[in-house]
Amino acid sequence: NLEHYCIKNIKNVIGETNFNTLRGMYMDTDPVEQIETKFHELVAHLSEERERLLADHYGVFCRKIFRLVHFEPTDLTIWLTSKQKLALGEMIQDPDVNDTQIYDKMYEFYMNTTGEAKEEARDIIESGCRHFIAHMFGDDNAEVPISQYLCFSLQ
Repeated sequence: NLEHYCIKNIKNVIGETNFNTLRGMYMDTDPVEQIETKFHELVAHLSEERERLLADHYGVFCRKIFRLVHFEPTDLTIWLTSKQKLALGEMIQDPDVNDTQIYDKMYEFYMNTTGEAKEEARDIIESGCRHFIAHMFGDDNAEVPISQYLCFSLQ
């Protein structure tokens, strides 16, 4: 199993205590950038260049195994007009507006989109959902028809 390979080798290079720090961040679903920063900080403190190179090598490989890749939710909104993005931005800044209201507004924008723009929006959202599912649950799960997931129904 590649996950066990990564765990064993990263522990050997950076030590169990440092590994447990990273594992805690991963389990707490800290942002990828914070985990990467902490990893590089820990690697920088290794005493030998050989260890630092080895840790970097394992880091590049293992971040793919543990799916530590950047996912940018704004990629799902590139189909919105500037005016729609501005309206959503204002809602996000308003402490009295909750996530459900924001998602409802996005869905309203989607439902009011027509023609080729709606087809493009559907493609972008479905592709983004597949990317997110693959990132979180594995490539095999991303191949399941998108309609089986709880992404809103795009008709």
